[in-house]
Formats: sequence, C-alpha cells, structure tokens
Amino acid sequence: MSAKIKRKNPEHYFCPLTAGVLEGTVVKSTGKYSLVKLIDGKVVTTSLKGKMRLQKSRETHVVAVGDKVTLEKRNDDWIIEDILPRRNQLNRKATKLSRSVHVVAANIDQILIIASAKNPKTPLGFIDRVTATAESYSIPSILIINKIDLLDSDEDVEKWTNIGRLYQDIGFEVIPASIYDTESMEKVLEILRGRETLVTGQSGVGKSSIINAIDPVLNIKTSVVSNFNEKGKHTTTFAEMHKLSFGGHVIDTPGVRSFGLIEIDRRFLSHYFPEMEALLGQCKYYDCTHLDEPGCKVKEMVDRGEIAESRYMSYLSMYYEG
Repeated sequence: MSAKIKRKNPEHYFCPLTAGVLEGTVVKSTGKYSLVKLIDGKVVTTSLKGKMRLQKSRETHVVAVGDKVTLEKRNDDWIIEDILPRRNQLNRKATKLSRSVHVVAANIDQILIIASAKNPKTPLGFIDRVTATAESYSIPSILIINKIDLLDSDEDVEKWTNIGRLYQDIGFEVIPASIYDTESMEKVLEILRGRETLVTGQSGVGKSSIINAIDPVLNIKTSVVSNFNEKGKHTTTFAEMHKLSFGGHVIDTPGVRSFGLIEIDRRFLSHYFPEMEALLGQCKYYDCTHLDEPGCKVKEMVDRGEIAESRYMSYLSMYYEG
C-alpha cells in the first residue's frame, strides 16, 4: 500500500505591492543573509528589515528556505520587507538550543527521507521521528532506502527488505535505491517531478549523491563516509533550494544526527503513527496513552506482532521526551 500524495499546483501568493517592491522565494538562508530568487529568475543577496530582526521568536532564523517574501532595493542593498503566509512548514528542535525551533523549510509538497542500508546504517528511530513530525504537519513522506548495492549478505538483504515492507504496510511509499541502479533513480525522479520536495536524512546517507544522480547539472558537493566509524560529514552547511531541470525544486538539507521533536502534544502523539491512529476508539479508555493501561488495543497489537515493536519503542521514546 502506498501513501497517497496529492499533487499541488504551484501556489501563487498575491499581495498588493508598492512601487519598487518585488516578490521572491528564499532559496538559501544563513540567518543574517538570505539568497532570494526573484520571479524573473535573478538571485539576489538580501538582509532582513530592521524591525523583523528584532521580533521575538522561538525560531532560530526568522526566514526559512521556501518562504515567499517581498523585498525592496535600497541604494545597493536588497531588504526583505515581509514574509508572506506559509501554507505549511516543517519544524524540528534546534540542535544546541533545546527551547528553540528550527524551521527546516516552508511551503513544501512532500518530504523525501533518505535512509542508508549501510555505511552508515540509519536507525529506525530516526525514520520514525521524521515521519511522525511530517504527519503532524500533514506533509506526505516517502522513504528511500539507499545504498542497497552495499548489502553483501542474504541476511542483510532480508533485513532491509522486511524494513521496507514494514513501512509500506503502514502506508508510506518506499523505494529501495542505489545511485548505480537506473530504475530506482528513475522512480525517484518521477516522485520529484513538478513538486517542492524537502530531502532529509542523517549525515552520509547519500542525499546529495541521489540528487546529483537524477540531475547531474546540479553537481552538489558530496564527501566520502569514513570507514572507521561509518559516520558521514556535513557536506551541506545550510539548507538550499535547487531547481530541477525536469520541473520542481528540491531542498537539500544538512545531515542531522538526530531529529528533535517540537510542538507535538504527547497526548496526540499516537495520531501521527498511522497504524496506531487506525485503532482510535478501540482501547478501553478514551484517553489511553498506550503505556500501561488495561484493555489497550495498541499494546495488544504490539504483543501480537501486528504493530512493529520498533515502531512502538519509537513511540515510547518520543512520548517520554515530550
């Protein structure tokens, strides 16, 4: 069973503009400065209007990649005047500022989660955190299990085949992939065509390599994963939007070690696990937390093996973190 991904036409944001004020899309943001692509395709370096920089916000950066903005040229400088309403955004907890929110991207159609089958292996808990966060924002997720060409034993092949089947049965689209396998790269290309896609994953899983494989013109910087500790390096320093030659855009994000949850009320956390959400109303208690209450349908399904133990353990980890 595959997740249903709604096709969305590029959204047009209209606001009355005064003379000299233009609209554009943020394609890269380093905090103080942002690169904005204007409607005519020109990319300009911008800074924030003074009062916007002073706004109190829990967000680490006021402007996010994918934001639609209005800007004006003053002397030789481009200034962002306003951020237009976002149709959605994906947040995660800031790495060093636990109470702050990092807006990963805004105005996206889908999330491509790149997991690596080997070198480095992606923990299932990471996948579950990203999918739960995406579900909370009603953003479709697609899972790419990358580097299947490196699997060198029948045991490993069977393990990752079962992992792929697990997420497919839940309702996510899953593509086993390798940059050396033309068929899998064509599948990824079709998923990206004409859409605004955020690409995320841990360091070294091959995000940039996959993007380069399906659109070599981009030539995004990549690096080799260390054989000593199987950890990748952060080749992408800041999130950046790239235009695809076959239509659509991808937002390449820095590799992350973990994906900290933010703004998810743990009372409703199970709603973002599709297999648990399907059991709503079947527990003995309407406000069941699926921890230790008697008559819990979710725990019954876990005991029967109809909900994966790995998914339930991810749920517990997120619940106690909240």
